[in-house]
Amino acid sequence: MTFPDNDFERLLVEAKAGRISGEELLSAMPDQIVYAPVVADSAHSATASFATTEIDGAPFVPAYSSEEQLVGAAGEIPRIKILMRELAGLLPTQIGIALNWRGSAPGLPIMPAGVARLKAGSSGTAAGSEVRIGEPARRPKEFLDALATRLSSTGSVRSARFGLMQVGDSQPVFVVGIDESQGTAAARSEIAESIAQSASAFALEFQVETYFIDPNGDDGFRHEIESLPQVYPAG
Repeated sequence: MTFPDNDFERLLVEAKAGRISGEELLSAMPDQIVYAPVVADSAHSATASFATTEIDGAPFVPAYSSEEQLVGAAGEIPRIKILMRELAGLLPTQIGIALNWRGSAPGLPIMPAGVARLKAGSSGTAAGSEVRIGEPARRPKEFLDALATRLSSTGSVRSARFGLMQVGDSQPVFVVGIDESQGTAAARSEIAESIAQSASAFALEFQVETYFIDPNGDDGFRHEIESLPQVYPAG
């Protein structure tokens, strides 16, 4: 097995050696090609169903930097060739990407907030664009009240924070930062669904994205999200 076999894998080598930062790697990812496993019989369909796995209880879609890496990690399974930004654009907001999952090549888990940045690249945002996170000029109070009620019913949300995020010149999105206690895919899925249902009941100015706070991680967003005002429980 040849490694590195392409420009993306050479970037991964540079990142592992510390010659480029994680931020620089993420900024370069949107236009890189990956190979993603899909459910049998969907590889040639217009709506491929991606295989999923769990990392620390959270859902991720595996993706590989080459076909060799995919076959070495998972065998000869159905897959599609796709740009990272296009893959990100097809995933729900609560799903991360597990790059080179259980493979021999350097890889990493890309948390949902990182996937949101890759997704922003699918609408023409240039790599390396500035990411701004802060308080919106107008808080959607009715939505936040309804959201607090739904989050309370899940029983697994310790706190929620709310703000506005913009990547480069792309359309801003509302972001809900969640600190939850269960750490399971099922709990996170329930929370993400509660947020989506709350958002769908109101004519909001911007789309709503969900970010799950990992107290042990640092993907460049955690500290900024934690600095946002807490909206649940009410302070």
